[in-house]
Amino acid sequence: MTRWLWSLKRFMRGMWFRTTLFSLLGIVTALFAAWFQHWIPKEWTGVLGEGAVDSILQIMAASMLAVTTFSLNILVSAYASASSAATPRATELLINDTAANNALSTFLGAFLFSIVGIITLHTGLYREEGRVLLFLVTIGMIVLIVATLLHWINYLSTLGRMGHTIARLEEIACEEVRSYLRDPYRGGAPWQRQAEPIPTSAIALHAPKAGHVQWIDVAMLQELLRDHAKLSSAQDAQAEQAERPEAPAAQIYVMVLPGQFVAPGSTPLCSVVGLPVPQNEQAEQATQDFLARLRDAFTIAPSRTFDSDPRFGLVAMAEVASKALSAAVNDSGTAIDVINRSLRIFELWAQIEPPAQPAAEPSSPTGEYEVRHPNVKVPAVALEDVFDDFFPPVGRDGAAQREVGIRLQKMLIGLYALGGPEMQALARSHAQQALQRNQAAMDFPPDREAVEAVHRQAWPAGQ
Repeated sequence: MTRWLWSLKRFMRGMWFRTTLFSLLGIVTALFAAWFQHWIPKEWTGVLGEGAVDSILQIMAASMLAVTTFSLNILVSAYASASSAATPRATELLINDTAANNALSTFLGAFLFSIVGIITLHTGLYREEGRVLLFLVTIGMIVLIVATLLHWINYLSTLGRMGHTIARLEEIACEEVRSYLRDPYRGGAPWQRQAEPIPTSAIALHAPKAGHVQWIDVAMLQELLRDHAKLSSAQDAQAEQAERPEAPAAQIYVMVLPGQFVAPGSTPLCSVVGLPVPQNEQAEQATQDFLARLRDAFTIAPSRTFDSDPRFGLVAMAEVASKALSAAVNDSGTAIDVINRSLRIFELWAQIEPPAQPAAEPSSPTGEYEVRHPNVKVPAVALEDVFDDFFPPVGRDGAAQREVGIRLQKMLIGLYALGGPEMQALARSHAQQALQRNQAAMDFPPDREAVEAVHRQAWPAGQ
């Protein structure tokens, strides 16, 4: 997916876009009766009573305005509830919730349909045939409103509640992990950091501002390489030098992944290797322009987003568990629910198998994938980072609670049984760390012994 397609996807997901679209549809639908009123047979014109359509439209306009206002109040309350009870990171999911946006858009579209219908009726735009057609369209609109209201009432029973918020976090986390596993390198060539160090001659390109990387357009990086290679070849040909191949000889090593925080002077966005040495001032300027345009392939924003960030879902889940385990909330049941749901997310990560080459980076996904941009080297998400996103904060905040410690040990035992060598090593390491936290935080000996007993079931002493 290119950068503009990714931006368009996020643009269309916004509440205002769908609401505007439904509003325009409501206006066009009201005018539809005036444009196609000649389709209605004259025999149907005696069916309607005087002012029947006008009365229905006035009732619909008043009720839809009230329902829209009420729905907005409900949504604002749900946003505040999710932010305070779960985590502020979950608010983004509720704002982009499809069911809520569809309901609000339908109500506002029906309101505008009614208003435009009333205006056109009083301006004499409709003949008798047009009134019949407007009546039929109004009946269809009422059916749509009733269906939407029934679904909306059922949906309101869960919107903004803790269980609904956690379920949405799990859903988006699983979706992004599956998307990552389908195309782990975004069409680029796999790059194993440990097996293939970056040459010292590489040109490092740093971020122009501080923020989180939200998107990397690998296709744009490849295209910029190709264009720069063609330009260099043309300049060399004019200088009667040896002609360069059309395919770009240079390579780009992507140094960051979506979700990572960058700042000017910190970790480079990417490193470029193999650029031809500029032979004149024109070539030097072309190279500088090329390097400047490379930054456009990296979308940097103040905050992280769930899109294309397979780790952020677990980060948000860990925040929910940590808040539930705080002294102000003290809700171990919610923390255990988060741990159970997170296990299903880690089950997807367990599909990452160790690579065939022992020197390669351990967490690189294996399997078939298409290399569409061979001159752009992209690293894989480190499985160690995925574990660090979830287990340390949950283990720290739940260290003093017996039930949380036991559930965390059982989860890590399950991951040990599911994964390959790397996941097994990480599961055992984090289980040991969690046990040490429990031993340090628990004052009651039977609580410590209960957690230790669960841990020894998988890893007996001395093994």
